Amino acid sequence: MKLTDSVKATRDRYVAKFGIPSGTPETIDDIARKWSVGLAEQIRFDTGVSTYGVKRADPGRPICKDCLARNDASGLIMWDMLTGTGTGHPDLVKDPDSLPIGPGTPDGGSDGQVFVPVASVDHIGSQPGPTPPPSTVYTLDQYFKARDELEKIYQEELFRSVACDPDAIVNWMFHVREEGHDSAWVRARVKESPEWHQKHPNG
Repeated sequence: MKLTDSVKATRDRYVAKFGIPSGTPETIDDIARKWSVGLAEQIRFDTGVSTYGVKRADPGRPICKDCLARNDASGLIMWDMLTGTGTGHPDLVKDPDSLPIGPGTPDGGSDGQVFVPVASVDHIGSQPGPTPPPSTVYTLDQYFKARDELEKIYQEELFRSVACDPDAIVNWMFHVREEGHDSAWVRARVKESPEWHQKHPNG
């Protein structure tokens, strides 16, 4: 399956503003991963489709550094958005084909692939970039308070602990810490996730 024209248009606007990630072979993974998460957030914002996100190869692995994922009733699929990332200077895959990587379940495929939902964020229109600098210094107590609030949201909305999903903790802490979102915003985004809808079939 090819990307839709609207998704391609978002990708091209994102690339026009932020370029293609580059670095050294030692640093590129984190740089590309941040770029890919930002792109997925922008695609979700522009399309309004909550099933777009990213993925991990298994629950213990980092988020994919160069792909876009989608998880719905038809299954978990991914597109390679960059090629040659390991060199430090990847190229854009202009017209990628999707790759099926698992059945359509909230947590991804039975082969270990795990879908990671992202927030809906307008990086192009309202943010200076996927990683704006912090405007304030947080205390340790504030970090613990944010963690406790996130745990409360996961227990109340998803009936599980966020502690088993370290990438989710990093994702939400980024949006709280760097972008200034509050717990109400986080809860609203969690309630948009496929996992929430699977656990709350009656809404």
